[in-house]
Amino acid sequence: MIVYQSRIILRITGMLIFIPFLILSQSKSLYSTTDSVEQEAREDKLTSEIRASYNNTPNDPKFLKKIHKVKSKIKTIKGKLNLYILTALHFQRKTKLDSSIYYTKKCLDLKIDNDSINARVRSYAYSILGINYYNQGLYSESKKWYLKGIEEANKFNEINFYYHNIHGLALLYSKLEEYQPSIELFEKCLEYKEDPEIMLGSYINLGLVYSKQEKVTLSNQYLKKAEELGQKFDNEQAKANILTILAANHVQLGDFEKASQLYQEAIEIAKKNSFLKIVLTSFIELGIAQVKRKNYNKAESMFLRALESAEKYGFLNLQIIIHDNIKNLGVDQNNYKKAFIFQSIYNQLKDSITQLQNKKEVNQLEIVYKTREKEREIKLLQLENRNRNLIITNQQEVLEKLRLTQEIEQKENENRLLQYKNASNRRENSIKILKRDKEIQEIKLNKQRVLSNLFLYISVPLSLLTIGLFIVYHQKLKTQNKLNKTLQEVNSQKIQSILKDQELKVIEASIEGQDKERKRIAQELHDSIGGNLAAIKLQLGNISDSSVEEINIQIDETYNLARSLSHNLAPKRFGKNKFCDVFENYIEKIGDASNLKTSLSVFSRTSIDNLKEIIQIEIFKVLQELVINTVKHAEASNIEIEINSIDQKLLTILYTDDGKGFEPRKNNNGLGLDSVKSRIKSLNGIINIDSILKKGIFVTMEIPT
Repeated sequence: MIVYQSRIILRITGMLIFIPFLILSQSKSLYSTTDSVEQEAREDKLTSEIRASYNNTPNDPKFLKKIHKVKSKIKTIKGKLNLYILTALHFQRKTKLDSSIYYTKKCLDLKIDNDSINARVRSYAYSILGINYYNQGLYSESKKWYLKGIEEANKFNEINFYYHNIHGLALLYSKLEEYQPSIELFEKCLEYKEDPEIMLGSYINLGLVYSKQEKVTLSNQYLKKAEELGQKFDNEQAKANILTILAANHVQLGDFEKASQLYQEAIEIAKKNSFLKIVLTSFIELGIAQVKRKNYNKAESMFLRALESAEKYGFLNLQIIIHDNIKNLGVDQNNYKKAFIFQSIYNQLKDSITQLQNKKEVNQLEIVYKTREKEREIKLLQLENRNRNLIITNQQEVLEKLRLTQEIEQKENENRLLQYKNASNRRENSIKILKRDKEIQEIKLNKQRVLSNLFLYISVPLSLLTIGLFIVYHQKLKTQNKLNKTLQEVNSQKIQSILKDQELKVIEASIEGQDKERKRIAQELHDSIGGNLAAIKLQLGNISDSSVEEINIQIDETYNLARSLSHNLAPKRFGKNKFCDVFENYIEKIGDASNLKTSLSVFSRTSIDNLKEIIQIEIFKVLQELVINTVKHAEASNIEIEINSIDQKLLTILYTDDGKGFEPRKNNNGLGLDSVKSRIKSLNGIINIDSILKKGIFVTMEIPT
């Protein structure tokens, strides 16, 4: 089985988007005496307009017409030079490389007397030729022009053009699989911060080199840096090239789906911007990926499609790659006739490229370039040595000055010592005189001190006593005030507690009083009026008179009314009022009376309002008992109640508060929990009461409905 090597062809020609056409602007010696200032100004305006068109509208179909329109108006060398460079770059962008080479060489034919500007022009033109021959696949020819460009740039230290040619040479080494010198030159280009686009190209091409070496992680790191830098320029060619390298990395990782997706994205960008070579190389790589997946027909279709364009535009290096891959494809398919045909064409192309290139001249130029680079390094080292020697000499001079300074300082110190000694002697004499005066003063002071001490001995105790009495009195007042405040707070809390209990008792008493009164009235109606009416009805039942029958009917109606009134007065808690509304009203009253925050959640209200009355009454009483317990004993600030009806078969109730809680294992019958349990049990329900100290109570109930 033939192993197909991925052959990615890349060049970041976008590095020259903003073209340095003003390389001749500082010289007037290029123009003949007949060239006036006005002529130069007119030509500058014309070439500036064309340059703006080149930079701002890359696919302008009328670009060549604009150049031909102004061509007859251009008379100066500067104007012709800028016009030729624009034309060469336009054909390079359109992949018409022979035309681009022709106009670049016309630039070189112009006679420029100023050596410095001549070197600039030649260095820049040589870099354009290097790119064109590289894209044609004539690598030795490309290397020759890059080396010449470097040589011209070095003549007058033209840094920008030097790095443009270094960048192209680095890419060439990468193509020739001389990876180490290629990496070194790209890293060198990254040191040139003045041109961010050269840095962008270097990041991308370092990603390419490491991809060729199958160092995918390192390659992706450089591509990430390129993406970050490329966002500042919105460089479409850079985006397309990054995508093709990322795709190649995914091929190496075996992720053909992702690789195909990335190649397609690169092709779309390249087609949109007329980057023909990127389109062709992407098709070649897609073909290689199809071969690896044994989709031979698709692979051959892509190879032939790329071959047609490569032959049309004269990309010899791409033609060689395509013929080699189709030859290998024929071998894989056992179609040796096809393999032989494409191998023969491959050999012919190789021979043609060899004939087109003058390798001897290129090798000589490369030797000159490497020699010059070595000479530059030697000069830099010599300069560093000179600087080092100067530093050492300066250090020696500084040390000598330091020694002299130290000697001067030593003499000055000796003089100061003598002065200090004289001053010291004078000071000693003065001190003796002062001592005598001091002794006399001390005798006087001692007398005054005795009198002062006597006064202090008397005044200090009196002052301390006064201060002590004041402090004691002040503390007593503070203590009394604190005690009064504490008593007021305690009394206020007690009053609040009593008021809460009274309000709760009033609510309970009101409800119980209403129930008792209704029971009493109902009982009276049932026992007295109802009984009497029943007896009268029985007695009248034996009389057959028609008038008596009417009385009997009226008595019967009166009896039914009394019976109905008796039933209606019986303590039905809810009646026309819905259970949920009644309980919500009750909870709100409790909250208002006790400053508790209450929360009630009901689902679904309709199902719960339609429960049997006996269940509603018992639930009300159970929840009432739990709420009163919380208010009286729990010292809580929140009550939460959830009532849920599940499929109208089961009623679940959750009751919680955040009070002080209790220990469930201890006997807590005093809290009324036995009454709660017995009511739930009477409804065939289940109740679970749980509590944690300082965490509150948690009650769950389940009642079949």
